[in-house]
Amino acid sequence: MRAARKHASASSTGAVASRSEAADAGTQIRLHSRWMDMATQSVAVEGPTTNTRQKAYARLSMIGGRHSKLANSEVIKPFHPYGAFRICWDISAMVLIVGDSITLPPALAWNVKMGISDDVFGSFLWFSFWVSLAYWTADLFVNMNTATYHKGVLKTGYSTILASYMRGWLFFDVLLLALDVGYGLSETSLSAELRLFRVSRILRLLRLLRILKLTRVNAIIEETAANSGHQSVTVITGITTTAIAMAFCAHLLTCMWYAIGRGLEESQEVQSWTQLAEADSVPEWVQYLHAMRWIINAPAPPLLDAGSGLERGADILVSIFCLAAMGMGISKISDTLAELRAMNEARDRRRREVRQYLNQQHVPFELVSRIMRFVEYRLEKFSSTSLDTSLISPTLQLELYVSQRSIHVLELPIFKLLQECYSDVFGSLCAALEKHVYDKGEHIFIAGSWVSCLHITATGTYSYIEGFDAEGDAAEFTGTKWFGELSLYADGTLHQSTLSAQTFCETFSLRGPDLARCVAQSRGCTTMFCDYAKEFVSAMQTSKTKCGDEEQVHCAATCCRKNQHYLELYPDPKTQLKNITIPLKRGDATATSSKSFSILRFIRKPGRPTDATAQAAQDQELGNSTPGCAESNVEHVEVHPDASITSLWPRLDVSAEHINPGLDLYLKSLGVRAMETYKLTQELQLVIPELHFEHSPHVVFEQPAERERAESSCISVLALFKNRYDIFTHPQAPHQRLDETQWLELQSLLSWIDPDVEHMQAVMVLLAIRALGKSKAVLQQMPREMRRPEKAILQLMASEKNVVPSVWWLSERGAKCIENALEIHELFNLAQMLQGENLPANIVQLRRCIEEKSEEQFRFYILFLLGFMSGIAAGTGSRFMNGKNASAVISGIRLLKRLMECPPAAIYWGYLDERARKLNLNFSSAEDLVLVRLSCLARVQDEKDYLQLRTSWDALKARERMALIDHFLADGIQEQAFMLEFLPNCVANAKANHTVGFAGLLGVLVDLLSNLRSSIDSMPNMDKVIPVDLSEMAEFIAVVQNRFVFLTCVSRCQLQFVGQRVFLKMTGGNWGRTADPDSDMTSLAYTLQDILQKQEFLEAYLVRRDEQSSPSPFHSEMQPSVPAVDRDIERMYGMYSADPHIVRREVF
Repeated sequence: MRAARKHASASSTGAVASRSEAADAGTQIRLHSRWMDMATQSVAVEGPTTNTRQKAYARLSMIGGRHSKLANSEVIKPFHPYGAFRICWDISAMVLIVGDSITLPPALAWNVKMGISDDVFGSFLWFSFWVSLAYWTADLFVNMNTATYHKGVLKTGYSTILASYMRGWLFFDVLLLALDVGYGLSETSLSAELRLFRVSRILRLLRLLRILKLTRVNAIIEETAANSGHQSVTVITGITTTAIAMAFCAHLLTCMWYAIGRGLEESQEVQSWTQLAEADSVPEWVQYLHAMRWIINAPAPPLLDAGSGLERGADILVSIFCLAAMGMGISKISDTLAELRAMNEARDRRRREVRQYLNQQHVPFELVSRIMRFVEYRLEKFSSTSLDTSLISPTLQLELYVSQRSIHVLELPIFKLLQECYSDVFGSLCAALEKHVYDKGEHIFIAGSWVSCLHITATGTYSYIEGFDAEGDAAEFTGTKWFGELSLYADGTLHQSTLSAQTFCETFSLRGPDLARCVAQSRGCTTMFCDYAKEFVSAMQTSKTKCGDEEQVHCAATCCRKNQHYLELYPDPKTQLKNITIPLKRGDATATSSKSFSILRFIRKPGRPTDATAQAAQDQELGNSTPGCAESNVEHVEVHPDASITSLWPRLDVSAEHINPGLDLYLKSLGVRAMETYKLTQELQLVIPELHFEHSPHVVFEQPAERERAESSCISVLALFKNRYDIFTHPQAPHQRLDETQWLELQSLLSWIDPDVEHMQAVMVLLAIRALGKSKAVLQQMPREMRRPEKAILQLMASEKNVVPSVWWLSERGAKCIENALEIHELFNLAQMLQGENLPANIVQLRRCIEEKSEEQFRFYILFLLGFMSGIAAGTGSRFMNGKNASAVISGIRLLKRLMECPPAAIYWGYLDERARKLNLNFSSAEDLVLVRLSCLARVQDEKDYLQLRTSWDALKARERMALIDHFLADGIQEQAFMLEFLPNCVANAKANHTVGFAGLLGVLVDLLSNLRSSIDSMPNMDKVIPVDLSEMAEFIAVVQNRFVFLTCVSRCQLQFVGQRVFLKMTGGNWGRTADPDSDMTSLAYTLQDILQKQEFLEAYLVRRDEQSSPSPFHSEMQPSVPAVDRDIERMYGMYSADPHIVRREVF
């Protein structure tokens, strides 16, 4: 094994070294284009199937979820015909039938009375009869609740089950059950009339007809033996079943022969064989042996009375039957042995052919031995004949693959979820697997090689070496593990470990295209896998190794639990809104003692203050506002650190709304004591439960980063409120720290807002709970119309206050401020304005909204924006609002402050004017305005960034520049305008992808705008502002590798209109070509296209000049001079470069 490792290491040193360096360099892992294409085709899919939802409802009812009302209406599902319960039930039937077959013939032959008496055999017959009667009665209903196969498809409908049962054993079972009931009544009846018509012996004999039902059990036994794969098991099973059948026939004939002899004992004309053999006076078991002797080997000549025709005839029939039974048994055993011999002959022939070939090729003996051992293994594990799929239905083929391979496939979490939600697709997946067999010492994959497929180990012992060094320590394992799952969803990944076989090993492999073909069968399944693929690739991109096997296993489980289908099928009880309890207080965050206790303020007077006056009155009633002081109607209650709202209900005998964590008093106390940076985090976690580092709802919903941002926002807004520059800038780097001038501007904004304690309490609660609306687990539990972040928070505040307990202690004024701020935030996005993404028309919408509300609500919204923007990058303070980022935020908010005074267009372009001054750009011509807006979209920060942008702009033709100027100057107020959503993402991805570039993106935008305008012209009912979703284009730009494919992508796109919104769909024609190499042919095609466009422009110019050179008799006086027209045309079509005066006016 050591030599093999050295050989592998030496043979791939160069490739491994270069690839490992690429991996260490942090190469980008991107989702494969096939999944992006499938994602565009699976829109508007609700999610899991109806069967999956029923499973989810059942689980939710067990944990007290929102669908628990369905638990009472749920019916028992039909049993699977080959399920564990049904197999056990059939085995019980076999035991009862065999028992009756053994006991009934002797009971009839010896005329044993059934009943409780001193006779043990009679008592046993009585007990077995009533047990059998109860079982067969229940069997009737079990059969009616057992699924059945119809044309190879499993049917679970009760009408289909009943129809199939009626065509099969129903009437037979009902008849035998009626005979059992009749026999039971005849045995227990005391009526003389019934005794006269008693036919108990006949009824008892007819019960043996149930032996016919043993055929189904016998078929199951034979199939099980055949599936074992061992010849000895098949032979032993065949011989055993035949011997048992022959023994049963002998037992039945023995009892029948004795019954005949005993019946003739009463005859006066002849003597029976029992009398002649003097067997009537010996014990019963000896009589049974006498009869058995006649059946197995009748005496010759037979000791029978000369006049006993009945016995002689029976003797002849018994002899014939015995011969036939023995012949059939021997024939069956012979057929089994012949079939096994034929199988062995085929294997021997294939083995002999391999050996002959090796001998003819003069293969070395050592290699011959290894090859023959491998051949022996393959012949043992694999059948010598292939399956004729024409004999079975496609459904049965899939079930065959599932039964063979599911035990290995189900180790992957997403495939287990696939089986639960889409069992038919899971069957196709099992069929798509490829099986491989490896010899001892053979490599399955080597570190540094490209990952081409998913590997799943099945049988054998494996050696696993982690890392690119093949000389590392090897870990051996057996059983099922998987490697390379990332290759199913992304290209260009490397193996970071080596896997080799220690014994003969079998593995399964699955390739990305095969998985995509299977998943495409169902739109819901496509949605599930596309969501999982995006989440999985994103998680691996942020991992340490990016392709590590252990990290893939961890990310697979984590991403599967986050999938929407998983959340519906396996709802986590702790994330169910009604089950969440948030601890109100905890002592020192570092305390570990279970005896530490905290003080909660318990207000005995219920109710919430309705206005500022009432709040002030309550504060006055409380006396000193310092948390440590006593209040007149406040009771201090000691509770455990982990105490929650729910746990305090029975103890305090009040509702949760009367347990105040003390945020209001904390804010009031800040006026009499100094804030300390190192204590702020712990203090806020005490007074705002939603920020608790361990029990916060953000932690419950797995949003730790959002909790940190919320905490940063609260600390930042407190620092602004108390004018603490040191706290606000605490996490900022010294060279990027917010300067004092910017701090004074922030303080002037806060002075204009003029917040009071009530406002501060409301804004801190809003900042603490705002991000909960982005949680998938929260949105999944919201009504469909409330599944937006802002609306979800409003729903939590209205009906799920246990998740956001701080809402309980907001005044009506504070709660109203939060509701209005969320409504405004849903309507207007400040970040879009700061990036130049939205339009002046959006500011018009904001102004109308503020006019409907009030000036106070607008100022509160500005206060919220300050806290929200400050906490974007988290930190104990504001890491984001540094000297580099704060200027844009301050400019935007300062101009929004004048919303009710200035025209919306003036505010919008005024902000861009300030950005131009910050970047030292001109802001006088139309082209200047567009360049400044593009600078915001491209996040230009310095001279270098702007020069790159200007170079891309100058590379455009005059026609293209004019089209972009018309678009970026449209305000959506006076003229119709497109708001290109996610355009900043497109710009960022275009700058990162050198194949695309910023100039290429601008050219594609011109084509897109042309198509949009053509489509909108035929739709007169569209609004002035038309949002266009470019999210798919942003993802396409990130992965496309061919410039020509990108420049022509608009021709393969589709515009999907949903109400007043437009969605740009990239379609499969684009996604399927993302990996096309950027070859010379594509570059030539693009060059030819460019030449043709210029030729068209030149032809149009010449035609127009000819028209102008030939004066019209009616309009010659209206035509301008030719030189002036020439200059305009040349300027428009870019026949010469831009005016150098415009370039010189640039400061850079």
